[in-house]
Amino acid sequence: MEHIDVDPTEHPDYLTLSEAGKECGVGMRVLQKLVRDRRIVEGVARTKRGTPYLHRDHVPSWSQIEAILAQMYLQQLARVEKAMKNLEVEVEAVRFDLSEVHADPDARSGTICARRLICRSTRRAGQCRGRRASSVAR
Repeated sequence: MEHIDVDPTEHPDYLTLSEAGKECGVGMRVLQKLVRDRRIVEGVARTKRGTPYLHRDHVPSWSQIEAILAQMYLQQLARVEKAMKNLEVEVEAVRFDLSEVHADPDARSGTICARRLICRSTRRAGQCRGRRASSVAR
């Protein structure tokens, strides 16, 4: 952010985001988000109350805004892809534990205890003693 001594509201070279949006062809809210996310930094000055203004010489063009938005979109896609991969790993682990339980219901697996699913003798994790449902006092 540019630090200036002059209040941008009184300086003719500084535009409100609404005025800057009209110059570059995008809405004020788009510019607000880009300034808030620090995608547009150069030429930004704030009033004492924090309202952003853009210097007339630093108003981005339509193609610059489009490039910034495309970059943000690709970054979001990468985050979603990473989250999906993590989710796939977790689902695969649960699938593996389920297949172990199907193969040997008396054994404890990593996350699933077959007896705990049957007996429900305790609600606290790690305290299931593997008792059968018929032996649990109700």
